[in-house]
Amino acid sequence: MLRLGDLPALYREVGREEAIAIAELGVQVYQAAQDRLMGIWAAQQSAEEGTRAEGWKAQGAAAALESLKGRLAAGDAAAARVAALQAGVDAEVDRRLADATEKQTLHIELKKVAPLQQRISMLEGKEEMIQLLKQQATLLTEKLQSKEDMILELQTTIEKQKTSKSSHAIGKIGESTVLGMIRQSVLPVFPFSRVEDKTGVDHAADFHLWTMPSPNKTVKILIDAKKYKTQIKMIEIKKLQADVDMDDEAHAGLMLSLDSGIHNFNQFEIGTTPKHKMIMYISMEGMDDELKTKTLVWAVRVLTSIAAEGDVEQQKRLILNLEVFLKEIDKSVKEMDGCIRMCAKTLDTMRITREKLYTRISNYRDGTLIESAVDEDTGDIPVVEVGICKGVKPTGAQCGFKSQPGKEYCRRHMP
Repeated sequence: MLRLGDLPALYREVGREEAIAIAELGVQVYQAAQDRLMGIWAAQQSAEEGTRAEGWKAQGAAAALESLKGRLAAGDAAAARVAALQAGVDAEVDRRLADATEKQTLHIELKKVAPLQQRISMLEGKEEMIQLLKQQATLLTEKLQSKEDMILELQTTIEKQKTSKSSHAIGKIGESTVLGMIRQSVLPVFPFSRVEDKTGVDHAADFHLWTMPSPNKTVKILIDAKKYKTQIKMIEIKKLQADVDMDDEAHAGLMLSLDSGIHNFNQFEIGTTPKHKMIMYISMEGMDDELKTKTLVWAVRVLTSIAAEGDVEQQKRLILNLEVFLKEIDKSVKEMDGCIRMCAKTLDTMRITREKLYTRISNYRDGTLIESAVDEDTGDIPVVEVGICKGVKPTGAQCGFKSQPGKEYCRRHMP
């Protein structure tokens, strides 16, 4: 193998293109010189040398041909092997190219198909999700409806309990109030009296009160207290009547309504039970605590006094006198109400008159009295004559200014 160091130094001193040009020029010179020398050599040799040269050429050609045949055979074999290898290479190239093309095609197709598959998968997933959500929504709706039904039922139950508890609590407050009034105000008024709380006992009213109008006489009164917002109904009244009749020791009953009226009974009215026992009905609506206490003491005193009479006819007369007295008192109350209404009307008239007086005085001070004195019927302004002031100046001459309306002097000389 030719190396750069084997060449003359000139090749190393010039550039690459110039070195190539020198080499090409050398080849041309070499061939031309070889051909010229061969011509000279052929011209100078003899006929015998020419014959021997031709023989040598023929032998050399034959040897070269034999050598060439071997080489040609090896070349053909090599060419065959090369052709086979080339065919194999071409086949492999075609196969690999086909595989690469198929892969590329598949890759391209996959690129196109993958989003579609993804979208299809997403759509399928969405459909499945929608179905699942619908199922969940249906289940949740059913559960929610069930919960709402339960909540509504619980609310109804709670409201009923609250109402019941509220009514019960309000009733307990009323019972406690009445029991406190009995212990603090009634018992001290009636010697040897006592009270028992029966609020937890059925068919026994709320309180049992014993009084002693005389040393050998004891009166038992059953008291029932109600703290309702509406009127006491007949069913409550009949319960008290039944409780009084069922108690053989009871002489009378007392129905107290703390915040409302009593159905079908007037204030302080005394009725009778089927066994002809008396019951008084009192409404304490609108009364203050002091008046409630006084009313309760008065009611116990009246029932004790009537029950202390052993004669039934005398009891009836006392009840009748009490009813007549209450009716007369009611008449007096109505008359007093009429007087109060008349006084209130008179007071309103006086108040209006006073306000008009204040207005007229204010209009006079502001100088608008004439405008405010317009006749309401005709709309005319009253005419007031204005004269000359009769006052005298310090010089002794008459004033000469107009006098005040309806007066003889002006404001300066007004006495």
